[in-house]
Amino acid sequence: LKELLVTSSKLHAKLILTENAIGLGSLNFTEAGLTSNIECFIWITDQSIYNKIVEEIDTLKNMLQKEVIDYRLVYILSRQMRRPRRR
Repeated sequence: LKELLVTSSKLHAKLILTENAIGLGSLNFTEAGLTSNIECFIWITDQSIYNKIVEEIDTLKNMLQKEVIDYRLVYILSRQMRRPRRR
């Protein structure tokens, strides 16, 4: 799981890339962003869409300042996935 930081200050979208899914949205990867803020986020698991997005990510990597593994995000997401959903 990697957090990609893009050089453009105009890009607000966030992306989570795993081996079989892509998460895309506007939320910040903070406890509040993942638990209490009203945000927009979608998980993409369709293989053909996934492959097209991965191709675009490869193109965007040329514009990246840095690429880091965010273990804090991995921890927060793993906690969220174990919680039952509120209705």
